[in-house]
Amino acid sequence: DILELLHVAFRSEEEGIEMKILAYLRKVFDGKDPKYAKNPTSDEMLPLFMTARAVRHEAGGMLGLVRFSKTSDGTYFAEIEPKYDILDMIVGHFRGRFANEKWAIYDSKRGYGVYYAGHQLAEITIPNLVAVTKATPPDEMVRLWQDYYKSIAIKERENPKLLRRCLPVRYWNHLPERQMSSC
Repeated sequence: DILELLHVAFRSEEEGIEMKILAYLRKVFDGKDPKYAKNPTSDEMLPLFMTARAVRHEAGGMLGLVRFSKTSDGTYFAEIEPKYDILDMIVGHFRGRFANEKWAIYDSKRGYGVYYAGHQLAEITIPNLVAVTKATPPDEMVRLWQDYYKSIAIKERENPKLLRRCLPVRYWNHLPERQMSSC
């Protein structure tokens, strides 16, 4: 549990996270209190615990925000820009859901992605992401998302403040339903 916590906290890419991890490990290996490693309220563990919780929250939220488009060769492609480096944390979900499909999820903020071709994951980099996204015309999946959004939207009940709180603006670039002219 502790190793997983440290790994997830490290994925936050937060400035100074390495020093926080080091301070925690020093205290653990100090050996004065054998129960110290599992004390989430300690001065060293609490910031790591809170950071890891934020990273896990982003990873869980991102599962519902990945939107695939079908490329010309039949591969489903999704671009994401998460706040934290969570790509490795979410690929297992898509590997289970789309086990028989070819798909790729690309983290454009960090410049790497994952490609899955029905049996094995491979890390990828795309030198010219703009060319790839421009060459992928809007497909049926994009239209379906936009139609779904239109059909559930109730003009009289729009609440932009609540929308921004529940779905932060930083995610909107890669959501087809938010790119419609009426949104």
